[in-house]
Amino acid sequence: MVTGTNARAKASLMAKISQILSILSFIISASMLGAGVYGYMMVTSDEFKEKMIQQVIDKIPLPEMPKLPKSTGNVIPF
Repeated sequence: MVTGTNARAKASLMAKISQILSILSFIISASMLGAGVYGYMMVTSDEFKEKMIQQVIDKIPLPEMPKLPKSTGNVIPF
């Protein structure tokens, strides 16, 4: 068993450090949970799906229509 004022001060300091690390751990865990829930809600929303579909459609190249001729040649006989 450790006795004396120096030992008590070290124990008190270690307890404070442990409490601070415990609080930081809780804050990090809670923020990760909140970010996960927010991300899931955003990805599963209809607005997000429509936005992604529109972005994909905008990136699809559409073929150009050929220009119609202004005049044609002679009729082909049968």
